[in-house]
Amino acid sequence: MSAPRKKLSGAEYRKKARSKQLQGKQCADKMKNWLLRGGGPSVSAASEIDIQLDELEDVSRTLPDQMDQDFSPTVTKQSLSTDFIEQTSPPSLSMCEEQLGRTKPEYEESESSSHSDSDELQKNGLDFTDPGNWPGVEKMTDQQRSLFSNQAALLAENHPENIEFRSTERNGRHLTSSMWYRTLANCERVKRSWLIYSKTKNAIICACCKIYQKPSSAATSALCSTGFINWKKVSERLAEHEATQMHKECMIKWKTRLQQMKSCQGIDQDIERAIHTEKEKWRQILRIVMDAVLYLSTNCLSFRGSNETPSDLITQCPQPSQGNFLNLIALLAKHNSTLKFQLEHLKKGQVSYLSKTIQNEIIDIMAKTVRNSILNDIKEAKYYTIMFDCTPDVSHTEQMSQVIRYVKKTGNVCEIKESFIDFIEVAGKTGEIICQQILEKLTVDALDIDQCRGQSYDNGSNMAGIYKGAQARIAERNELAEFVPCLAHSLNLVGVHSASSCQEAINLFGLIQKVYTFFVGSSTRWDIMKKYVKTNLKGCSQTRWSAKHVAVNALLNNLPKVAEALEEVKQTSHAPEAKYEAGYLLNAIKNFNFILNLTIWANILREINRVNIEIQKEDIILARSVALMDGLLKTLQKMRENPMEYWIKEAAEVAAKTGVEPILQHKRIPKRKKQFDETCEDELQTLQPVQLFSKEIMMVFDRTISEIKKRFECASMLNSNFAFLNGYFILNMPIVELQKHGADLARKYERDLNSVEFCQELYVFKEQAPLLFGSIEKANGFYLLQQIYAHDLQDAFPNICIALRIYSTLPTTSASCERSFSKLKLIKYYLRSSMSQERLSSLAILAIENRTAHEINYEEAIDLFAEQKARRVKL
Repeated sequence: MSAPRKKLSGAEYRKKARSKQLQGKQCADKMKNWLLRGGGPSVSAASEIDIQLDELEDVSRTLPDQMDQDFSPTVTKQSLSTDFIEQTSPPSLSMCEEQLGRTKPEYEESESSSHSDSDELQKNGLDFTDPGNWPGVEKMTDQQRSLFSNQAALLAENHPENIEFRSTERNGRHLTSSMWYRTLANCERVKRSWLIYSKTKNAIICACCKIYQKPSSAATSALCSTGFINWKKVSERLAEHEATQMHKECMIKWKTRLQQMKSCQGIDQDIERAIHTEKEKWRQILRIVMDAVLYLSTNCLSFRGSNETPSDLITQCPQPSQGNFLNLIALLAKHNSTLKFQLEHLKKGQVSYLSKTIQNEIIDIMAKTVRNSILNDIKEAKYYTIMFDCTPDVSHTEQMSQVIRYVKKTGNVCEIKESFIDFIEVAGKTGEIICQQILEKLTVDALDIDQCRGQSYDNGSNMAGIYKGAQARIAERNELAEFVPCLAHSLNLVGVHSASSCQEAINLFGLIQKVYTFFVGSSTRWDIMKKYVKTNLKGCSQTRWSAKHVAVNALLNNLPKVAEALEEVKQTSHAPEAKYEAGYLLNAIKNFNFILNLTIWANILREINRVNIEIQKEDIILARSVALMDGLLKTLQKMRENPMEYWIKEAAEVAAKTGVEPILQHKRIPKRKKQFDETCEDELQTLQPVQLFSKEIMMVFDRTISEIKKRFECASMLNSNFAFLNGYFILNMPIVELQKHGADLARKYERDLNSVEFCQELYVFKEQAPLLFGSIEKANGFYLLQQIYAHDLQDAFPNICIALRIYSTLPTTSASCERSFSKLKLIKYYLRSSMSQERLSSLAILAIENRTAHEINYEEAIDLFAEQKARRVKL
């Protein structure tokens, strides 16, 4: 019996080759018919084509040279791909491609097979952006292979910059950035673009081998499958692996696939072209959706309505019940053909990126992008100060606003920033609970509390208490976090305590509020007031002392006209109560004591309000605030020294216009019962009206001056530590004293400053600064810091630069927190009282930090959404 044949005969070879050729042709015809129907790519079809062509290519390599001429032995993927393109290019296909480019239609979807591989990975709880979660090469489909190829290129581009090497520690060793570079014989460094890191498995993986190695060679190296974890041997294993032939072949396949995907070439070029077209369409739609979200967020407008049906946007007229978001999308669709076509062919239950869930996701993504951008700037600045303030919202939930102050450097330009970070729901109001929440929030934001150099809150005991307040507890964690009470809030308290120091001031502000309330209480009386008064009257706010300045000025400048308006109300009103009240108010304001008191308080409030507005600016520095407070003290002391005749003369001009005689009325003073051993008369009974009034006014001035000195002592002492860094002291202070102040500051901030180097830099800086920066006698510390960066001298004066950065970071007010509350009331009002905390914070940061939100590029997020959506198509 003869032995079996070791290889097939020529006829059998030809028969097998024809069978493979026929199968490839049938698969190509199937793909052609699908494209003519306008369908999308399928995982199974694409994978089947790839497998059949691989088998066909293997058969062609084994054909003998004596093979008949009816079958060419040079059948390859490339030749078959060319034949496939020629066979699938009839006029109908060209028309289909033209229609794809012109109208970008929506592909049909089914609930059973519309999810892409990335969606299925996410449903299984896996992050497909991490290579440790990718399936093995034997289970990887062709569509997954394309997805992972693109993702691997993105990961490799960001490595090793985005890796936290300390978190990779294993057995006392951790990865280093040098492992991502290969040193050549000529000492040049080449980046290993194929090396990617898996965070979930704490391993490194070869991207190209993970995706394109042959299943039979899966166990050759851990770099190709589960990941390499032995950091002790990592250098030599990487060198061995990149020298293997298998790695080079996989590398070529990976790079070739990336080029084909980019240029829509290869055997699946029509599929990739369709996906690319679909991806471009969704990219356009997502840009419009994100612009709509950003517009509504920055303008604090509501999104949703009571009837949110995207399919009715085109078929029906836009209705207010559909909400601002959908109506805005419908408006934009009139001017965008891609969006209009999508809405016209939108079916019920079909993904459209217009649902409330997608809105929340996009809002969250954009808010996180803005917040991360701000936090990265803070980390780059290193030193920062914290500002927190609390207020109840419309749903009676205590909201704490978080604002961070820091020095942002962009190129050779630096600026002071006070950036809003978040709204935090407060669980309690004690200093211990608030301190704990502040520290937890800083930990979540990855901000080191040891780099905090200041803190500013209002003057509440739970925040500013020197023993158990939040500032004292944070100072225990970091003694360099200097507390500066909000200067604007302190000025408010100065005014409140000064106004309550005498009965004349209490009566004055009470009467001003009564006049305003009288006219506001009736539209008829308000119309009469507007007929006489050019500027509307204002009321006195209980929380904002600056509002009293506006109310006092409005009444003082229009006092004669207000008297005429009250007279007309008294004569024409039919209500007896209105007649009586108008007469009472008219007699009260046509009193010289009232006019004189109004004039003096108008001057006091003018100076306080001028300083109050200035110190609330975002970029103001501590030295400027202290200088303004010193100037306010000197102004008030000078006003106190003015005699009563000066104030009477100024008030007499207003009294003459109002028809009041400039005579102070005698005030009845109740007699006090004398004790048995008293013989002298009561001093108040013997004083003249002018002396009595002068005594009360001096009491107001003394209380105001003493309150300012007491409340601004902390800021003044903190500023004295850095005052020698201002231009005037650098020029005029002897070098020995200048270096002494520098040594004291370096001793306090020993973790940041080198005492010896700092003193040496001060010696050189004193001589060179006038030559480099011109006249610096009136320059403050922040101006000198700007000049150092502008002249690129931070390397020459590093310690001076650090000291000036800390100086510029110190806060003066927490006014930015108060400003964030204005946005809070616009975002969460009574119609949106059930808004979640996450949505509130996201909308708030987009509204408050709107400039940053508009400057950030969201293309990466748009590409990710578009890539996932574009591959949700079926064959």
